[in-house]
Amino acid sequence: MNKSRRLWLSLVIVLPLLLAAGWWLLREPAPAPVKLRFAATYFLGEMLSFVAYDKGYFREQGLEIELSYSTTGWQSLKRLFEGQADVATVAQLPVVYAALDRRKYTPEPVGDFAVVADLTVANRAQAGVARRDRGIRSPADLRGKTVGLPQGTTADFFLDSMLRRNGLSDADVKQVNIDVTRLGAAISGGEVDAVLGWQPHSAAALESLGDNGVLLDVGYRYPSGWLVVFMKDYLRAHPGVADRFLRAMARAEVFVHERPDEARQILARHLKTDLATVERGMVDIGVKLSLSESLLVTLEEQARWAIRRGLSPQQTPPNLLDYFDQGPLRRVKPDGITLAQ
Repeated sequence: MNKSRRLWLSLVIVLPLLLAAGWWLLREPAPAPVKLRFAATYFLGEMLSFVAYDKGYFREQGLEIELSYSTTGWQSLKRLFEGQADVATVAQLPVVYAALDRRKYTPEPVGDFAVVADLTVANRAQAGVARRDRGIRSPADLRGKTVGLPQGTTADFFLDSMLRRNGLSDADVKQVNIDVTRLGAAISGGEVDAVLGWQPHSAAALESLGDNGVLLDVGYRYPSGWLVVFMKDYLRAHPGVADRFLRAMARAEVFVHERPDEARQILARHLKTDLATVERGMVDIGVKLSLSESLLVTLEEQARWAIRRGLSPQQTPPNLLDYFDQGPLRRVKPDGITLAQ
């Protein structure tokens, strides 16, 4: 064998080994595993959360998720505040309540918290349902009636808006605090005349009444959010964990858009409901990993509303931008941020 042929054979054999060794040495090391306690909620807006969990996207990011479920977002926020969770998902109003009064949901001392992302885009997530046999055809017929709702949630804001848009006030109705999962049983059993909540629970309440049910339009449109919240102390003590969490959500977002049928099946399984209910509810709810200016505007509007209603010890709204940490999403999905700088 001549010298040039031996050299060529050596390169053929050795070069791939050198390239493989170089790739192994230069590749990005896998992230060290981190246990993360995630307080989620039985809500359609958790689609990205449940897809990321079921498809293993959290594990790919080195996150060992300990998933817990609440019936309302404020309960998940309470778990976060009391140190029972490391991250929670919740709608806007509980975040506003907590910014106005740190002890709104717990007597425990509460440190600073930060919203790192919004998981949904929705304009009709809330809906009211009434009994036709109680003489209710529209929201204007609620005068003197009993309305059940999960208080301390966004339902507070929507009920107030619905009443005022129809010439009514809080004094015109009797409000009863009912867990969102019991709305259907409460109205079908005659315990209340009407209920107000979010999907899929409002849809289930309407279905429980059959022809006796009336859908009440809340008459208010704003981009409902489903927010990812960490404690600021946790973010400082565990740098990069929020980035990993959002990378898993970003992968889930791609999956949802590419395979929506399977994503809805995953969501129905976690919500312990049927696929038809999920499909009806998701007509009005989309998924998008973002932090938007419209989200901030909505939070500010809700803060002013809470102060006007006497629901806050503060008389002036706080700077709600202080409750955002844009860093994780900016590193993961910079085009998802439209907050004014």
